[in-house]
Amino acid sequence: MWNPFSKRHARPADEDTTMAINRLADDIITLNGRKESAISSFRRTANELGSINEQLSSRNQFYDSLVEIVADQKRQTEKMMSDNEHVRNKILEIIGEE
Repeated sequence: MWNPFSKRHARPADEDTTMAINRLADDIITLNGRKESAISSFRRTANELGSINEQLSSRNQFYDSLVEIVADQKRQTEKMMSDNEHVRNKILEIIGEE
């Protein structure tokens, strides 16, 4: 069994350096994988937000058309009210009840 305090079993400095470099390389590979995973997650989120915005834009266009329809209906209703008021006033004028 290896004892780090035993002079008899001491490893050469080159072996320690190699092991440290290997651990660092493994850490770099692990961190790179985690970085790629995070970037992929952000990319999916960005794509999803783009899709949501496309749907919202479509809804906005639909709402714009509804606003136009409602505004047109309002104009027609106001015109009918004005016409009705004009006719009402004429009737009252004719029968002498202005």
